[in-house]
Amino acid sequence: MGKPHCPECGTRITSQTPEQITDYAYVDALNEACMILAPMVQERKGEYRKELEDWAAEGYVRARIDGEVRRLDEDIRLARYEKHSIELVVDRLTITAEEKSRFTESVEKPCCWVTGWLFCTMVKKLQKMKQKISWSKARKKITCSVN
Repeated sequence: MGKPHCPECGTRITSQTPEQITDYAYVDALNEACMILAPMVQERKGEYRKELEDWAAEGYVRARIDGEVRRLDEDIRLARYEKHSIELVVDRLTITAEEKSRFTESVEKPCCWVTGWLFCTMVKKLQKMKQKISWSKARKKITCSVN
């Protein structure tokens, strides 16, 4: 039996448990700054006023809206007929041994939601660049949206 691969980019399609995600991050990004994001809206039209208010009421402080990290307590107005992408900032931390339980908890939270996937944006100190890694608990390829 073969293993599924993305027909567009050739990347292998697999599912990951929160433990596998955490282990991978500790191997690849130990002592790196990290922002864990849960995608809530992807390229969809709407204002999302109520959703933003609900997320703020649930205790979330920031969201990345159309690529820009914004505070949820500020007045956010989105164009109704334009497509938007909204990712909740679940946590921002440096991946260290002391923060392992916090990191694991932050990874588990979006895995329990309907979408079941998350992004982890890491700032590589040596290269001074951001690296975006996508994970999913379902057998789904995230980067090019092919199932």
